[in-house]
Amino acid sequence: MRAEILGRERRRTWSDEDKLRILAEADAPEISLASVARRHDLCPQQLYAWRRLFRDAAATAVAETPLVFLPVEMSEASIRPAAPRARRRAKAVEVTLVGGRRPRVDPDIDPDSLCRLARALERA
Repeated sequence: MRAEILGRERRRTWSDEDKLRILAEADAPEISLASVARRHDLCPQQLYAWRRLFRDAAATAVAETPLVFLPVEMSEASIRPAAPRARRRAKAVEVTLVGGRRPRVDPDIDPDSLCRLARALERA
């Protein structure tokens, strides 16, 4: 069996600026990655590979950045006493009744009052 290849192999090279421009286009809302790939005559997998390439390069650049400590000077004016933490209290409690109603009540409501309210709402 013999196979003949018609035409040349097409291997394009893309500059980083072109790759980033195409990736930005693919990241736009309501635009599918596949449509951007078709528009530029690419496979969608190529765009995923470019994303990974730039993400890994950015992570490597951050990891290689040396850690630098800066001098800090404290003064009496910059030190404030910590404010006491206020006790967080729920503003309302939601109670789901048998009929599907969900009244919101104060968390400190008297249990007898809550029972009367529930009965009244169930009858209504």
